[in-house]
Amino acid sequence: MEKSGHPADAQVLYEKNIQIGRHLNTTVALAKLYIKKGKRINAITLLKRTTKIFRHEAVPWYLLAELAIQDKHLQQALYYFKKSLKADPINAFAHLRYARFLSSQKKHLQAIKHAKKALRIKKTCAPCWRIYGDILRASNKPKDALQAYQHSLAIQPNSNTRQHLVDVLQQLGKHQRAKRMQQALDAQRKIRL
Repeated sequence: MEKSGHPADAQVLYEKNIQIGRHLNTTVALAKLYIKKGKRINAITLLKRTTKIFRHEAVPWYLLAELAIQDKHLQQALYYFKKSLKADPINAFAHLRYARFLSSQKKHLQAIKHAKKALRIKKTCAPCWRIYGDILRASNKPKDALQAYQHSLAIQPNSNTRQHLVDVLQQLGKHQRAKRMQQALDAQRKIRL
């Protein structure tokens, strides 16, 4: 219903589903719908309630953290990220989101540590490798970032990751290779249009 342009009907269905029983995916979908509709307080309240119901799930905690980041409450975001890791220490996405947050705070060594942990948990996650590459690039480790982007592309080709790869090749001074890859990427984009 939501995807077909009926968010009000989707909200009613999500709310009924939650009343029937505990369902994490429905709760997360409803929280995201609340956010889209500008009902941040409802989303925060729902996610906080969800942390009590699903005590061993990281998802509601890291979604709360991301809302706190949007509100520029960085200490609160840090608290929520730590709670997400405590709730589910083997949730790769919790580690990855925390790593991205740490990287944005210029805490590069910690960011790399958590990104590596995420990759140990979820070795074949192409977006995880791309985000790891972004973190390495922000840490001024372009050679390592290049390898991470290549690993991501080997798992799942993606034009955004290819663009990151071109950018890091430019940064490394490999201008000819970057130029050829950029031309191929531009040609591929034109074909899609």
